[in-house]
Amino acid sequence: MKSANTSNNNFIVKSSLILEPAQLTALEQALCLAKGDLKNFANEPDFSQKMEVAFGEGVEVEFLRTAWLTGNFGDFPEIGIRHAADIKGVNGAFTTATNKIYLSHDLLEVSRECRSDRLRTVRGIWSLG
Repeated sequence: MKSANTSNNNFIVKSSLILEPAQLTALEQALCLAKGDLKNFANEPDFSQKMEVAFGEGVEVEFLRTAWLTGNFGDFPEIGIRHAADIKGVNGAFTTATNKIYLSHDLLEVSRECRSDRLRTVRGIWSLG
């Protein structure tokens, strides 16, 4: 896969690496879970304060709260899949320079033993992105 819109949402995932169907399924599952997490987060009374801690004082976040509460993630950053070495060995990262979330291809390697752990990791990275 080079580029795809995931089927249950309007997220754009791009990769110059080949993603196996199981990897794409795991990514989609994690994104769906993270979407619920973000909706819950947007409903918290201290949402604005937490966003200021993450993104700086005075950041405009009400449009995100409104969008996330209604399930609209159209303004969410594109997701890029990279080799872990390309993102300094981490599982995932966000950069303002490209306004992209990067996930490690290795993280998406799916095995039965660790699938749920990896889903939680992808979900956590995306939720914090």
